[in-house]
Amino acid sequence: NTLRNLPYLLLQPCTSQKFGGFASHGQPAPTLQNAMNVTQEQRKEYEEAFSMFDKDGDGVISAAELQDVLNSIGADPTIVQVRRLIADVDVDGDGALSPPEFVAFMASMQKDADNQEN
Repeated sequence: NTLRNLPYLLLQPCTSQKFGGFASHGQPAPTLQNAMNVTQEQRKEYEEAFSMFDKDGDGVISAAELQDVLNSIGADPTIVQVRRLIADVDVDGDGALSPPEFVAFMASMQKDADNQEN
């Protein structure tokens, strides 16, 4: 169950160099193409997670909302670190994660976790 692994997936950028920025550490930034490579089940789970993270229900996950989630699972990123993380996947440049951007981000995190296991 992907949703069950969500805390692990989200902590990955916090415990590695990736938290400072995907592109700045030689790793390609997640793209919306990543969102195309998820199963329907994964997409549904990511969308469920998105709705839990979007505390104010405005349809995007703000830096403050993502920081709250990361803090709740034991990470302690600064707001600047969270904004950098969002900027790496923020295709539309609005400073927040839309549902497609979040799915792409989570798909990238899942792919990284799978690659580390293999």
